[in-house]
Amino acid sequence: MRAARVCRPAWGPAGCAVAAAIAHAGCFSDQGVAIEVDVGATGASTVELFLGKTACSDHNLAGIDCKTIAPPAMTSTALRGQIWFRDGLAVEAARVNGHTATFRLRSDAAETLPMVIAVGEDAEGNGIAAATLTDLTIPIHGARLVTMALTLAPSVVPGGPPPRASEDRVLVWRKLMPVSSCVVVEHWDGGSPTRSFVVPEDDPDCDDVAAECNPAAWHGVASAGAAAHPDCLTKTNGVCLLGSHACADGNFPGGGECAPQRSGAVCLPDQLCSQCTDITTGCLANAVRTGFMTMPHIECSFPAEGGLSLCKDKESATIQLDHFPAGQACEQPLITSFAAGDFATSSAFGGATMELTGAQPPCSFVIRWKGGNRTNPLDMFDFGAIEVPAASGAVLLPLVLRFNPIQVSTCGAVPASSCQFKDMPLDPMWACTH
Repeated sequence: MRAARVCRPAWGPAGCAVAAAIAHAGCFSDQGVAIEVDVGATGASTVELFLGKTACSDHNLAGIDCKTIAPPAMTSTALRGQIWFRDGLAVEAARVNGHTATFRLRSDAAETLPMVIAVGEDAEGNGIAAATLTDLTIPIHGARLVTMALTLAPSVVPGGPPPRASEDRVLVWRKLMPVSSCVVVEHWDGGSPTRSFVVPEDDPDCDDVAAECNPAAWHGVASAGAAAHPDCLTKTNGVCLLGSHACADGNFPGGGECAPQRSGAVCLPDQLCSQCTDITTGCLANAVRTGFMTMPHIECSFPAEGGLSLCKDKESATIQLDHFPAGQACEQPLITSFAAGDFATSSAFGGATMELTGAQPPCSFVIRWKGGNRTNPLDMFDFGAIEVPAASGAVLLPLVLRFNPIQVSTCGAVPASSCQFKDMPLDPMWACTH
């Protein structure tokens, strides 16, 4: 679905029909959904609509853990709740006409928005009332009318005493580049809250900081080992691990101690810790390029037409790993080229995009040349890493890709793509698989 288009009859473009007339010809050709938000006696002068399109999940664009966000003035108090990513960045707000603010949504395909939050705001833009709606279907054939009624909602106060009765609380904060906003709504019942966030996926703390130390905290900080992105290597109990320094948003990383990542142990070949301490300077990539033969690693060979493009029907190979005890299968692996930096299910290697499939027990998965062509026919090798989650953490294995130059006429006769796991069974890194 494209970002849902919102029509605001109260102050939007001329030609938009009022919500009650949605069954007649209007600006959306009798398609979509109209939302009437009744502000009642809340005193709200505008209503802002937050459309939560996608639930936060692992490997999201921001790299957050999908469990907590710390809004402004709460960077030391992360709030636990369910996080939804916005349907687009544009701020959707409508002035109140009488006691109602009206929105209209239209989608190019049948779509259900799992979370919709309407926030009533005062003249200064502060949230003072709220209502939530789940599983809102936007029809593409026909139209429907949905109503929401706001209730007064004081500001979210982390660490404060719980209300004596059931109560909703709300907080809206904004970003400028590009303009967007974040919201959290609390519902208190029985002395404990449940929370719903709707935030932009690329900046879920709405702090306009590009170099994020803690992407889930407004101008956040992190102690050693707690940063969102590892930047160093360290040893604990003889095992080489990914770690991070203390840092602050906009000043990443800091100095001082390198501590193992608290989010989960990631074990690397022991040789890498003997050669590198700081992984942001390219030391890790160079160590793999020059020393992979003496450390555990994965080697894959792909026949390529002229060294550049995929040989037809030879796009994939299976990787089989050992060291996973019976009953402890590995999970979805992630891949990165050292040029890309971040781990994901696919990554580009000199123009060729390589993708990993889901793992099969105990630990085998497929690497596939998904698309793209190599840009340098003389560069037969490329290097990266595969991170394989395990029961007690993850292992990070160097990856060596060989692109064998093949004449187009002989592509069909050459052997299929293949991968080999080159093991060093005594390497301490395998502690992460037990």
